[in-house]
Amino acid sequence: MSKSEILISAILVVSCGSFAGAADWPCWLGETNSGVTSEKSGWPANWPPKKLWTRSVGYGCTSPIIVGRKLYVMGWRGPRRRAGVKGTDTLYCIDAASGKDVWTQSYACLYQGRVSTGDASAYGGPSSTPAFDKATGLIYTVSIDGDMRCWDSRKGGVLVWKLNFYDKYK
Repeated sequence: MSKSEILISAILVVSCGSFAGAADWPCWLGETNSGVTSEKSGWPANWPPKKLWTRSVGYGCTSPIIVGRKLYVMGWRGPRRRAGVKGTDTLYCIDAASGKDVWTQSYACLYQGRVSTGDASAYGGPSSTPAFDKATGLIYTVSIDGDMRCWDSRKGGVLVWKLNFYDKYK
């Protein structure tokens, strides 16, 4: 064994040691299909913290992001949730402490994309998580129908540019 092989072996043994006691998570929602692990979290006894607020932002499969003291999330609202129905996608900028809107920006959008496959009855509305560029304050979103948009968070979410992937790339 060369010195580099010994070093690599030593690094692997040391780095893998921290995973030795970890519970398996072999599939979606974990081994018991409950989304709960048997591992100790290490969180303080008063965890979880108290709920500050709740609210509906519409339909979708998006995740919120938090930057500073603001939470950004998207949601879809419309007359009926089914393919071919137009409603609105909304990007929300919410004060994380109070749950109140700082600003919102909306645009017309289908509930399901024009090119959709799979379980059409279960999924619709935004399905991507907004991305935030800390250096510029720009937020990037993509709708279920291929609408990529860039918003300026420092100017109340004003639209900087937009592009629809289906229209541009057929």
